[in-house]
Amino acid sequence: MDFDVVICGAGVVGLAVAAELSKQYTCLVIEKESGFGKATSSRNSEVIHAGLYYPPGSLKSSLCIEGNRLIYAWCKEHNVPFKKIGKYLTANNIDEEKRLTEIFHNAIACGAKGLRWTGKEEMQSEEPYVKCTSALFSSETGIIDTHSFMYSLETTAITQDCIMLYNHKMLDFQNNGSYLNISIMDSDANEYIVSCKHFINAAGLYSDIIAEKTGVDITKEDLILEYWKGHYYKLIPSKSHYASHLIYPVQCKNSKGLGVHLTKDMDGYIKFGPDAEFVKGKVEEYNLKQDKKQNYFSIISTYLYDIQEDDLSFDQIGIRPKLNTKYTSYRDYYIKNISNRKDVSIINLIGIESPGITSSLAIGKKIKSMVSS
Repeated sequence: MDFDVVICGAGVVGLAVAAELSKQYTCLVIEKESGFGKATSSRNSEVIHAGLYYPPGSLKSSLCIEGNRLIYAWCKEHNVPFKKIGKYLTANNIDEEKRLTEIFHNAIACGAKGLRWTGKEEMQSEEPYVKCTSALFSSETGIIDTHSFMYSLETTAITQDCIMLYNHKMLDFQNNGSYLNISIMDSDANEYIVSCKHFINAAGLYSDIIAEKTGVDITKEDLILEYWKGHYYKLIPSKSHYASHLIYPVQCKNSKGLGVHLTKDMDGYIKFGPDAEFVKGKVEEYNLKQDKKQNYFSIISTYLYDIQEDDLSFDQIGIRPKLNTKYTSYRDYYIKNISNRKDVSIINLIGIESPGITSSLAIGKKIKSMVSS
């Protein structure tokens, strides 16, 4: 046997799984890109979430809340830059205040910590540029340097003798009963096979395709991913003082994301996004095709004073791998071992979108328990 564990994907989740499993097992990580976290893991809001929105008992809820605690502890132990700056969820009318109350009760039911109500007076003192009638403050929400976090995970895994195989694609998968064969190809089109006892599919945007190779009927099980593009815009540096915390205007229940919210980066600058634009054909493409600055300005003006359209400039684009909600309003993470043997694991992780970064360490621990059981 070449390895105990083969992990497909070196995004934040794959790296977290590698850092956890390599404590006990020999591990190999296969990644088609030239380095870690080139896609979804590095193109996001870099927010440490507190677990406010997801249904009680769901994987998104439990893994986010556990992951929130784990990620702050990890950052302190491994000197990963982060700031626990907190977040205001804001409402501007009666309907939005009702939705904010629903979010509060959901968060409490999930076990989320650090929540308190606040009103206009505090907001005028803390965030004088923010328009709102009431707000909910989450003290456990923060921001993180995701590249440094992923680097710390990779370093930890390598220190524990995990092998990182970049510029390699997974071609095929064969289950031989007592072991698994993984066919891979390097950047020079050389093909070879590695064997393992446990295979972890953490391929992000391509996790449904990899799952199909392992034998999952992704059509029958409704596991075909949709790509949703999110655009980000940044505010001119001279107005970075317009917010000291994250500002999330409350969204309706069935929106595809959390809306065009305000976040701060580790340097203190303000950025806005993401929106949610469906990508036909599941094309992984990050160039700006249509400038959305005017639309962003219209949205931002509803919750921030003294903003001009020329204050905004394009920042980046990220793509989220979403399980479709055609038949239900909510889709949880898909994390399942499809092997029927105790000594062999075939674990697919599909639809790991936000709060994936926050959940990553908790996901690593969950996968370890599934492999060890």
